[in-house]
Amino acid sequence: MLIVLLFPKPKLITYEKLGLVSQSVYWGGLPGIDPVLFDSHLHPRPALDRDTLYLCADLNNPDSCQKYQIIEQNGFISALKKLLLD
Repeated sequence: MLIVLLFPKPKLITYEKLGLVSQSVYWGGLPGIDPVLFDSHLHPRPALDRDTLYLCADLNNPDSCQKYQIIEQNGFISALKKLLLD
């Protein structure tokens, strides 16, 4: 039970840019392990408290990042359903 409380759980996030909406499972990572979007090769840089998500092609080049607006965040159960159904 302690492990479940300590480790970050995946979330289902819905984000958009220029009217295009996408939904992905996001896992926040651990200290020393970067966050992950399960269905993308891009590297997420979240600002979840500001409802913003940056997706970067190259971690070392800030010019490779695109800014997306997070329009909805759902919890672990929604993320699990998405992973199992897709």
